[in-house]
Amino acid sequence: HNYYPSEPASFNVTMTGVDGVQTASGVISVRYINVAGIESDKPFSGVNIVVTTHADGSQTATKVIF
Repeated sequence: HNYYPSEPASFNVTMTGVDGVQTASGVISVRYINVAGIESDKPFSGVNIVVTTHADGSQTATKVIF
C-alpha cells in the first residue's frame, strides 16, 4: 500500500556556514603517529595521524592514509 500524506511535509531549515576564516599560522612541526602509537617525523605506510603544531601554539590532527 502506498501512503500519501494529505498535506506536504514542512521542514525547518537553519542555514549555517563558515564565517571569519583565518589564514593558516606558520607551521612549527609535523608529527606522524601510526596505529601502534609510534611517532615519526616522516609518514608511515598505511594509516597515520598527522599532528601539526602551529606558530600560535595550536595543534591540528588529521587521519591520512599513505
